Amino acid sequence: MKKLLYFYGSFFYFYCYGPCRLIKLRLHYPMSRKITFTLYFILTLFFTALIPLITGTNGIELTHDSGYYVQAARSFADANLFLDIHGNRLTLYPPGYALWLSFYKYTGLDILTFAMWSNAIFFLCLLIVSIFILKKSINNSIVRLIAYSSLGLSAVMIQNGVFLWSDLLFIVFSVAYLSALTTYLENKTGISFFPACTFLYSRFLYPIYRNHLYFQHRHCFNTFR
Repeated sequence: MKKLLYFYGSFFYFYCYGPCRLIKLRLHYPMSRKITFTLYFILTLFFTALIPLITGTNGIELTHDSGYYVQAARSFADANLFLDIHGNRLTLYPPGYALWLSFYKYTGLDILTFAMWSNAIFFLCLLIVSIFILKKSINNSIVRLIAYSSLGLSAVMIQNGVFLWSDLLFIVFSVAYLSALTTYLENKTGISFFPACTFLYSRFLYPIYRNHLYFQHRHCFNTFR
């Protein structure tokens, strides 16, 4: 019973009383820009380091989809063809992530190590872009910090960084496009409109689950033609 009370007491303090207390203190003692930058810099490095730390023991996690991406990347790097694990043309999976993985050939790393560090870089980009979005949408610095920490410690986001999946790259493009679009809507300048168009174009170059039906239908059409 004491352990249960201790658990609920700790949960209430860290997730209810603690943040409310910090918000109250923030109203009386505002943080300087230097302290805010240092805090976000340390948190960003810590959250990004979680990806190589988790995957450092057994390597990046693989699933059935990972095999298709790895084989397509290797075949494109060697023969400029996207081939699946059966030696056929890659039709069931979008080629954008496999195209990125094919650059492992120019780094001197094996493809699994390259994918691990790529996920760490994607996660870092996601965190940096998220800071700008949170700064625009949340005025209170403590609430913004809690939201940022929730994103950096999100089990779903870390899982996407630990597995060899294409989701994290797609999320980075989506969040970057959202940030560029909001910047353009605020400033209405060509400088901010250019990255908005660039990220939108990149999302079309990087098809994902929405286009799976297209690839499947095309595969079925070629099969029965």
